[in-house]
Amino acid sequence: MMLLTLLCFHVSKRAKDWTRRIGNDRHLICIEDPFETSHDLGRVVDKYSIKILREEFERAADILQYDSNPSVTLFEPYVPRSMPNGLPLD
Repeated sequence: MMLLTLLCFHVSKRAKDWTRRIGNDRHLICIEDPFETSHDLGRVVDKYSIKILREEFERAADILQYDSNPSVTLFEPYVPRSMPNGLPLD
């Protein structure tokens, strides 16, 4: 039998030095790598991809709030609402 223990604690962006831009890396959103906790997966997020992430978070929040069976809808494939140039998909 295997026992998995998760320790939850808060470490700020400032403590990890993820508040400043270094070269092309920036921290519009910080996503801690669960396997290498000093690695910020979000450092390469740009304006377009942060928009997609925001839309997906909003979609997930709506599903969790209003869908009677959220587990099915949450795992549907991503379908972009707009093109990278900002034009809506038709």
